[in-house]
Amino acid sequence: MLFLFGIFALFCQLATGAVTCDECRDAAGGLRDHLQTDESIAEQISILSQTVCVFADIPSECEELLNLYWAEMAGVLYNHFLEPAKSCQLLELCSKKSNKMYLPRDWSCEDCTDIMMRLGIYMADKETVNEAVELLQGDAFCGNGSHSEDCLMMVKDFVTAALPVMAQVLDGKSAELCQAVVGVC
Repeated sequence: MLFLFGIFALFCQLATGAVTCDECRDAAGGLRDHLQTDESIAEQISILSQTVCVFADIPSECEELLNLYWAEMAGVLYNHFLEPAKSCQLLELCSKKSNKMYLPRDWSCEDCTDIMMRLGIYMADKETVNEAVELLQGDAFCGNGSHSEDCLMMVKDFVTAALPVMAQVLDGKSAELCQAVVGVC
């Protein structure tokens, strides 16, 4: 399973029932961009510091690493799984088969918040977490030559703890995220 691609797929398919290619690309790009803003990254760091680092062997070291690397790690995940053209192509919303005329309906707050709850469940799924760990342990992060030898273990330990926390945050911040991404709530 794909970490954020799966989240986005559910987001598009469940929210409107008939998402056009352009709507899919706009939403994927909007979600990806929102999650990478300085404000969003700072909020993610704060949440992870208070929920994951407090259980680390050396909490201050965890916080330091989080402050140094979360923006880069999040960027790898979000840019990989929420690249608009690729995501929408995989959803078959931008293929010849999907070039039907849809009459899009407006997003509702209820649609969006329900989807955020479902997205949280998907994000916490063990297969999703494993895929995210594998991606970050590869050339996109640990293998890019700028990290220490213990990067592989650090990523595994941290991401395994962090993604379920971020999944819970989706539910708690669903109205805020829906407003930021699709303009409802």
